[in-house]
Amino acid sequence: MNRRTAILLFVLTWALIYLPHLGSDELRGEEARRILPAREMIETGDWIVPRLAGEVYSAKPPLINWLIASSFLLTGHENEWTARLPNVVALLGFGLFCILFLAPWLGLARSLHIALATITTIALVDKSRMAEIETLLVVLTGSAMFVWMRFWAEDRSPWVTWLAPGAVLAVGALAKGPVNLVFFLLLVVCTLARARNLRSLLHPAVPCTLILSLLPFTAWALANLALTPSADATTTDWWRQVAIRFRFENIDWGDWAQQVLQIPLNFLPWLMPLAYALFLTARGRKRESVSDSSGRLDNVIGGSCLAILTGASFVLLLPQGLPRYTMPLFPPAALVTVLLFSRLPLQHQRPYENFARRTVRVGILLIFVIACIAPVVLIAQEKIIDVEGVILAALLTIGGCVFVFRWGRRVAWQVEASLVIALGVAVTLLTIWPSRTGDPKAVAAARQIETIAEESPHPLVIYAERRFRSSSQLRILFYLDPAIDSIGETGSLPDHAFRLVYRQPAGKQVNEVLAGRQITVPGRLTLSGHAYLMRDVEAIQPEAVTGDG
Repeated sequence: MNRRTAILLFVLTWALIYLPHLGSDELRGEEARRILPAREMIETGDWIVPRLAGEVYSAKPPLINWLIASSFLLTGHENEWTARLPNVVALLGFGLFCILFLAPWLGLARSLHIALATITTIALVDKSRMAEIETLLVVLTGSAMFVWMRFWAEDRSPWVTWLAPGAVLAVGALAKGPVNLVFFLLLVVCTLARARNLRSLLHPAVPCTLILSLLPFTAWALANLALTPSADATTTDWWRQVAIRFRFENIDWGDWAQQVLQIPLNFLPWLMPLAYALFLTARGRKRESVSDSSGRLDNVIGGSCLAILTGASFVLLLPQGLPRYTMPLFPPAALVTVLLFSRLPLQHQRPYENFARRTVRVGILLIFVIACIAPVVLIAQEKIIDVEGVILAALLTIGGCVFVFRWGRRVAWQVEASLVIALGVAVTLLTIWPSRTGDPKAVAAARQIETIAEESPHPLVIYAERRFRSSSQLRILFYLDPAIDSIGETGSLPDHAFRLVYRQPAGKQVNEVLAGRQITVPGRLTLSGHAYLMRDVEAIQPEAVTGDG
């Protein structure tokens, strides 16, 4: 296999997983909190202080907001597809980086397998098709880890070994704060401890790297504090984000017990070959590595295993920890999986390889069945169907069957398995997924509000107070006509007459805000299952303005 073929196989796998119907679903999860600040950055020109409905939102650094805003500006469109594009492009870049950067150290085939194993894990597939932070954290933390691993294993200059990944960490800290540095140092310390070389941490390059990695985040934080009208609110948000992870009083022991299984299951389907290789390696079934006379590759593998175990255990012990917090460990886990399996004796590789190839053939047959039957079932149920998508899925399935049954054994089982996984995702998205988008709640709520705005004698304003901004209702703002304003609790209400729409629990706040102004109550409405009230507010009289002055 040459480099061009490796890149082609990776790009094909990536495209099958991450491009089909990328923008079909309405916003979900935390996407609104990443996208709305990006849109306000474009509108206000303030790229330092993220805002939601005009209120400061500095709970997370702005890298994801900058990338989404840049995507909006470059494409000229503000929609779900362009908002999610930066994450999938970041994964493409990460895979190409693995192939090009790791190949001189680990070989082209193993570098390709590491890239494929990373982007086909079920947790990353789910998160990376959303405008979420986790993908950037995985890509940038994993890249920094790989840079350090290679340079350290090749015994490069300490300055190069440390400062090169430090530059990547500096960018990564703008994604979710210095948490990437914690994962990076965990891997480094575990590797050096296994090599019995912790004293190398005393080299001057190490503190310089720490300073470099924190410099952009610190500069942004200071600028953010300087530009924020209420700095105390910003710092409170930061401390709240940290403190909430250590609260034992709100822990749900049932959910906590599920995390014991969820954390390793997030690494499927590569958890199985990892467990297989670890088991046989622990029993001494390992070939001697002729290319690692210094033993540093062994230390990288052993240190990575220890870091993965330690990191997963720490997240598990956090009272408010979530399985997705371990996702920055996916790249080293992929590296360990590929390297340990490749170092097993051939007689121990073949049983799992045969199992994997048989599973792949069963999988391609199931995909064929889905591609044939799913459209018929959906038509019978009068569900939404994408005709072009169904035709494309059929063509891809035919091509996949030809590839697996005729040429599958010409490539490594890791490549064959990755391509079939990607094909399964693509066929599911092209055939079944459109039928799930028939009830877009946030879109429907936005259209309902716009209808009210058209019927209203006054301009409409949404009161997006703090509880509104912390709920799923926030997604409604993304789909609203830009002419409809939204303000937070510190925003200024217009002097002219307007109609205010707000959530019922915010009634007390609204009464305080509207004190002294004449109001009428035109009615109430229900949006996405939540009760809202409306108030028609009269304009402030000129003499009242003079009196206040």
